[in-house]
Amino acid sequence: MSVRLNRASYRVRSKTLVDDVTCAPQRGRLTVVLGANGAGKSTLLRLLAGEIAPTDGTALLGGRPLAAWPAEDLARRRAVMPQATRPLPLRVAEVVALGRAPHRRQSSAALDARVVGEALEEAGVAHLADRPVASLSGGQRQRVALARTLAQLPPPRARDSAVLLLDEPTSALDPAHQHAVMAVARRVAADGAAVVAVLHDMTLALRYGDDAMLLRDGRLLAAGTADSVLTESLLGATYRCRVRFLPDPVTGGRVAVSEPAAA
Repeated sequence: MSVRLNRASYRVRSKTLVDDVTCAPQRGRLTVVLGANGAGKSTLLRLLAGEIAPTDGTALLGGRPLAAWPAEDLARRRAVMPQATRPLPLRVAEVVALGRAPHRRQSSAALDARVVGEALEEAGVAHLADRPVASLSGGQRQRVALARTLAQLPPPRARDSAVLLLDEPTSALDPAHQHAVMAVARRVAADGAAVVAVLHDMTLALRYGDDAMLLRDGRLLAAGTADSVLTESLLGATYRCRVRFLPDPVTGGRVAVSEPAAA
C-alpha cells in the first residue's frame, strides 16, 4: 500500500508552506528528505501522514484520500515519529505500549507485551524500560519515541503495506545512535515498508538513503534515486551554500562538507 501526494499545496493564511508537490515514496525503500530550515519538510511529512489535509491537490493512501481513512485503520498502516514530543508522566515501557493502541482489538496482551519488548530492544532503550520518561536526556527520549513508533507498525511479515514517517529522528543523538537509528529505518524498509526520514545530515542521507527529495521554499527542487539527487550542485542549491563530497576512508562512501557561498 503506497502513500502519494498529487500536486499538493498547504497554505496558512498568506503563507505557502508546501507548494505543488507530487511524490510517492516507494515500498521497500528509504526516502530521505532534506532542505533548509523552513523549507517545508515537516509540513510535507504531516501531509503524508494525513495529520493535515492539502489546501490544494490530494493526499492518498492506497488510492484513497487520507482524510477518508478512519483514524484507527490509518494508525495501523502508518506510524509517525514527530520531531519533538512533550515528556509524558509515564515510564518508558508505558509510553512505548501506547503504540499498540490501534491494534488492541485485533491483538492480545501477550502479543502486545512481546511487540513492546522487541521495540524497546530495537530502539536500544530496553535498559530504560522502568525509568520515568521525564528523567531521560533528549537523545534518550528520542529513542523512546522511535520505540513507540516501531511498536505501532505491523509485524515485519506484514510491513509491505505499512508507511513509517520519521521527522528528524537523529537530531538529538550522538554519532553512534544516529547510525543505529538509521540502521533501524533501513531494516524496516527491507521488511517492505515505505520509509520517509527528514534529515539535516547530508552524510547520513548519502549513506542510508535509497531515494531522496530536496525541498526549497516549499517546492520540490529534485526527487529520485539518492545517487541522482544527492549531488554537490543540487545540495548546494538546496542549502544555498557550497557543498563538496570527500571520500570516506572507513566506508569507501562519501562525506559531505559545506562552506559559505561566495559573496
